[in-house]
Amino acid sequence: MQKMWIVAKDGAGRLSKTWAWKIMLLLPIICVIGAVLYRNATNHLDNIGVVSNSNKIAALYSKKSNANVKFYKLSSDKKSNSKTYILVNDFHGQLVVRQKGNSASDNVKNSIKSATYEVQAFRSTEDAGLSKTQVDKLTRNAKIYFNSSNSGKNDVETYMAVMVVPLILYLFIIMYSSIFATDLGSEKSTKSLDIYLTSLRPNKFFAGKIIGLMLLVIINLFVFILSAIIGFGILNLRDQKVIHSVLSNVSFLSLIFIAMIGILSFIAFSLCAAIFGAKAKDALEASRAAAPVIITAMFFYMSALFFGSNNDLSEIFSFIPTAGIFFIPQAVGQGCLNVNQILLILIVNLFVLLVLYKGIVSSYVKSYKK
Repeated sequence: MQKMWIVAKDGAGRLSKTWAWKIMLLLPIICVIGAVLYRNATNHLDNIGVVSNSNKIAALYSKKSNANVKFYKLSSDKKSNSKTYILVNDFHGQLVVRQKGNSASDNVKNSIKSATYEVQAFRSTEDAGLSKTQVDKLTRNAKIYFNSSNSGKNDVETYMAVMVVPLILYLFIIMYSSIFATDLGSEKSTKSLDIYLTSLRPNKFFAGKIIGLMLLVIINLFVFILSAIIGFGILNLRDQKVIHSVLSNVSFLSLIFIAMIGILSFIAFSLCAAIFGAKAKDALEASRAAAPVIITAMFFYMSALFFGSNNDLSEIFSFIPTAGIFFIPQAVGQGCLNVNQILLILIVNLFVLLVLYKGIVSSYVKSYKK
């Protein structure tokens, strides 16, 4: 047992010195910086000056500010100092609005339209001589309640939110498969494996290598989770609600099972990369050995990206051992999988991983003896 931990410590120490691992460690930090920039871009309010021949109309516009724009009264002699403003003229009860200054985005244009329609409606009811009660009845808004069930939802934002997990797994597979295959190939080329296998059984040696790899993965995951918490706090309220709506439809037990399936899938892909690396003759060939694993992972990730929004396909492909993790988050988000089905997928993945592990250990020993 002690020798196995020595292998794990030695493997983790060498893998932690690679540029690939350092990049993976910095990636979540870069994502947090991106979240800050995104928040600043989306939280930016466009100040729209309102130049009108009626102070009352300008005041009405100022009450129509929203998350995209802020309307404020602007005197005609100061309109040259405003980047974007609107000229509002009242011709016998009909408002004529012209946007001046810089070009406005679609969000700003829609906000101006919405505010103008509301001000026009108020102006028209005022001209009609209606009482406050009659105005309230005319401007009464309908209340719409949607089914809170997430089944069959194809909302773009929700779709992208649940695809974050497969993306992170895909990045882990790309980086760690490459460095793991290179590490095993380098050991074989330098014959340092002789030292281990003379006093350590092959399965113990492999277990030590996997433990060393998982130690780095745990550190990397901790940084990802910490960055995700910080990033979630940085995002604006609207994006927080999107993420919260996705998580609120998934039970805590399901999240645990999905995380375990993700770990098992990652180990399975790493083991496949290990056997390709073990068959390499030198370090250069070993660095390319993980290409089949990376291409396979890319195929399943792209398939989930393009076909994951289909409820039936997501549910069927979720049961594919090791590769199903790319489809599971989307299937769960759509309400296609329950806890019992996710548990079944977890058991199948565990069984496949054990069979794969024994086969790869045996194949690795044979390739070394050759």
